[in-house]
Amino acid sequence: NAILNMDATSTSSLNVMGNWLNNGTFNKGLSTVIFNGTGTQTIQKVGGTESFNNVNVNKTSGAVTLNGPVEVNGNLALISGTVNTSASPTPGGLLIINDGATVSNASSASYVSGPVRKVGTQAFTFPVGKDGIYAPAGISAPSNSTDHFTAEYFDTDPDLSGYSNALRDASIDHISYCEYWIVDQTNGTSSPGSPGPALTLSWGSPRSCGVNNFNDLIVAHWNSGTWRNEYGAVSVSSTFTTGDITTANLSSFSPFTLASLSRANPLPIELTDFTATCSNSKVYVNWNTATELNNQYYTLERSGDGVHFEPITYINGHGTTLYANHYSYIDEAPLSGISYYRLKQTDFNGTSKTFRIESVSCDKSNDISIYPNPNKGSFVVNGTSAGAELIVTDIVGKVILQTITTAEQTSVDLTKFSTGIYYITVKQNGINTTKKVAIN
Repeated sequence: NAILNMDATSTSSLNVMGNWLNNGTFNKGLSTVIFNGTGTQTIQKVGGTESFNNVNVNKTSGAVTLNGPVEVNGNLALISGTVNTSASPTPGGLLIINDGATVSNASSASYVSGPVRKVGTQAFTFPVGKDGIYAPAGISAPSNSTDHFTAEYFDTDPDLSGYSNALRDASIDHISYCEYWIVDQTNGTSSPGSPGPALTLSWGSPRSCGVNNFNDLIVAHWNSGTWRNEYGAVSVSSTFTTGDITTANLSSFSPFTLASLSRANPLPIELTDFTATCSNSKVYVNWNTATELNNQYYTLERSGDGVHFEPITYINGHGTTLYANHYSYIDEAPLSGISYYRLKQTDFNGTSKTFRIESVSCDKSNDISIYPNPNKGSFVVNGTSAGAELIVTDIVGKVILQTITTAEQTSVDLTKFSTGIYYITVKQNGINTTKKVAIN
């Protein structure tokens, strides 16, 4: 550690192999500060934002962690080593690339894990990634020098972060279950009727879990509780292994991910539904997939508290397929009270992904029934209570009706929808109960 009280007004370079703690004055001038220590290094200016001209991150091991906000006014060269940033508590360890500043050399060997802010009127590629993955996202040039945008990458299913894959425009077949980006306009005037910059998202293999059809690949934007179709043009240099897609200018921001207009572009295991229902003191767990990519097996896990899960069965997957598949398991001896079920999927290379949790109780006070079933589209759901949430989804998991019930019996009208199988889920007393209904 060093307490700095120095002048760096020349074009000199300063090598830093330990932590940077500024409790005095640092005049950045045109200097370059090189972080090249062999272990984890931290940067902090006591009581304020540290301001650099050029910064080089060139480490043989370890990361650089920002313990306070840091701004770069010249160039940030990401050569080797991760930069860890944060936004909480405000302003946290936020990395700020000021107006006119640039970033170079970013790759899977050196990127920013956490939020990055870009200020100014330059088109910019955010050098973001996570967990060894480099996943850049970019914006075209904003109109005002005071505009700034902040971006972060997440290598996880957006559904697990509250951005439901089932809530999407009718034109969207499925959403990526692998990754998403938060790209926010954190200062500026872009609003509906006053478009901001265009957005570019990248993909890579295997991180994005499969791109195989450029014509149907789109950018999806979570807006007002639904994934919206922002379309996008794929760059001419793109391949199925790596590439990018750019939207038209946008009026609102955050979150974004890749999606597809058809079953092409696996992106990867598309879980269309996952249900757990009680019948005759047994729990019937069912799930369906529309597509699968390198899917070796599923692990079905159970919990009594929704926190601590134990595996109860393993079921083989179907490898790679664009065809729908159905899976089921009967829990002959469910836990007393509420049982929580969680699905985990494992690829042939050993990587795994955990899907959402479903809860169920064999307590008859929470059971529901549907009459008549089958029907012509008009039926009654018995066993609801005032204030319960009733959700109707189709066979591919798209929500087509959502309402709050007011009585023990709720009438449902699906006559305007096509014949087929639908799922009725009632959420009441902290329990989700799902039943299948056939319209013919």
